[in-house]
Amino acid sequence: MSLEAGTPPSHSSHSEGPLRVLLLHPWAVGEKPEAWERLTALVRYLSAGGAEVSLLLPDYRDPLVFSDLRITYFFPPDAVRNIAGIVDGLSSQEAYAGFSREELILLLRFQVYRDHPPFEAALDAAISAADVVLLDEPFWARSVGPLCKRQGKPLLLTSHGACCRAAGHSKAQKLFVISEVEAFRQADALFFRSAQDRDLFVRYGVAGEALPEGAGTDAERGAPYGAALARLTGGRFPAAAARKRGLVLLDPTLKIIHGHFFNYAKSISDAAQRAGISFLALGAQGIAPEITSQLRAVPTFRHGYLDELFRHPEAGTPGEGNAQYDFAMANIEFYHDLSHALPQVATSDTLFMPTLDHRQLLAWSWLLARWPAGLCPEVVLFFRMTYYRPAPDGSLALHSNSFFLAQGFAALQQVAVAQGRRIRLVTDSEGLAKEYRQWTSLPIEVVPIPHTVPLPSAHEGKGTAGLPPKKEGRLRFIILGDAREEKGIPLVALAVAQLAQRPDFAEMEFVLQAFIGSRHHQSMEPFLAALRRIAGENLTLVDRALDEAGYHELLTSADVVLIPYQKTAYFSRTSGIFTEAVANGKPVVVTEGTWMSGQLGDSGAGVLFEDGSAASLAEAILKAKREFPTLRENVLRLREGYLAYHNPDSFLNVLLGPAGADGTGGGAS
Repeated sequence: MSLEAGTPPSHSSHSEGPLRVLLLHPWAVGEKPEAWERLTALVRYLSAGGAEVSLLLPDYRDPLVFSDLRITYFFPPDAVRNIAGIVDGLSSQEAYAGFSREELILLLRFQVYRDHPPFEAALDAAISAADVVLLDEPFWARSVGPLCKRQGKPLLLTSHGACCRAAGHSKAQKLFVISEVEAFRQADALFFRSAQDRDLFVRYGVAGEALPEGAGTDAERGAPYGAALARLTGGRFPAAAARKRGLVLLDPTLKIIHGHFFNYAKSISDAAQRAGISFLALGAQGIAPEITSQLRAVPTFRHGYLDELFRHPEAGTPGEGNAQYDFAMANIEFYHDLSHALPQVATSDTLFMPTLDHRQLLAWSWLLARWPAGLCPEVVLFFRMTYYRPAPDGSLALHSNSFFLAQGFAALQQVAVAQGRRIRLVTDSEGLAKEYRQWTSLPIEVVPIPHTVPLPSAHEGKGTAGLPPKKEGRLRFIILGDAREEKGIPLVALAVAQLAQRPDFAEMEFVLQAFIGSRHHQSMEPFLAALRRIAGENLTLVDRALDEAGYHELLTSADVVLIPYQKTAYFSRTSGIFTEAVANGKPVVVTEGTWMSGQLGDSGAGVLFEDGSAASLAEAILKAKREFPTLRENVLRLREGYLAYHNPDSFLNVLLGPAGADGTGGGAS
């Protein structure tokens, strides 16, 4: 039975769509580490070649379905005999004297599932749904072989490689050979673990191919199987269009086109397209058509980290009970939402979640614990929010929710370290990385900020998006985003009121996007009312969310961007508006002691003011007016180096590694 000689036997097969390979493995997940490592390398090789793999394992677990891999478990209580009892009985018989327990168990492996109707029925159904059957161990061959012959499905079989280990025991070797020869006669293609094993079986009239010995790449290990699959299936493997490495962005806040969530996703999607990497976004269930028309996205998640908290039905007022209930319910819901979306994800993909907090972190530990090591996507979790809040005395204190964050990290670390899952933790600020390192010993990387592509300026200041045209001879100061206390709206109202009393106010123009985007920020209404009273020739309030065109129009029309954020909220937290301002060559006014001021350094590309001081903010605005030409020159110099690191292509390279480096989106585990 040579792999090279003769014409391939005729087998029934579906000739359309990906090749469907059924892979059978006789041990539970990770039960035999060496065998599991070989199996996972083979699955990855088949998947990379465009095959759809179904894996049948004996274990007590729920099925798991990815786009390229379906894992089904089979372990009815009565399926496996009492091997220990049988081994004890055999070891006392003279015919088996001198056999080790391992040798006896290996012999029994051929008999464990023989004549077991439920198991054979499960096999029959699995084989029926496949084009090809592959056994990476031979123990089920006596059951599988006849079923494959009956259904006309090719069978690829691998030797266990036990014969050589028993070479010093002639009786054991003979029994191994007899058992394996009987199994091997069922196969259409046969593989041996070593040349020594192959040569041994030639003496018994069984020929096959020796697999490469030692560790190698997935492609090197899988190549012999690939050649046999091509021969037995008329060239259907590998597929003409090999499976692309993929990036899946998970963002429950990706719902409307306003704000930075869409800009962030779109910049990454465009970079992936340039790099030849498939991109998919799993967004909010109510995702807007304006988003799905511009990037590949599907509605998935019911809630995000900015949505309303879950409230216990018996809890009348917010409190600790509600926080605990929300922590549990949010994680449970996220777990189920992502689980239902997994059939759209390939095991070679990288899953990237850019909006994460304690309300999803625990669910990730549950998901990763379910995914077999070596057969799951790489996961990259991004942390962008600080858990510090201002205390009454002005200092910083940890928010009570940090308790739940610590629980999530403890569970995640146990899975990542003890079970060897592929997981990376990232943020875009060294300050945030330092903060999160107090909760975990897992590495936390700092990555570039992607949404920094300079915008076209063809319509800047023309009023093309329902915004006021830029006034001749006036320096335009703008604010972007909704009205929140942490974003400094109270200070802005006081500072602009002071400036309005000055004669040179007429030389300035303020266009402030200031609207209340959530009921949680209703306290900003008196400050917006104060700004409305000043509004006129020199002050325009944009009291609505802007679409993409309007946002770009307002940003490109600016001379100076005001970012008066509170130090307690932004001492380590990044600002997308800041990065976009620098990317578009706009000087900024920012708060001292924030991440933004640290990014400016000594560049001279902006003006700093004292946190919490409206007078200091007003003076900083006047200074920006006086020194605008110098500020403009400095920000253009800063932009050059800034964009060399903070750009979507740089971000993608850090996230996935160079395109085509290994085809697995970051490397096999």
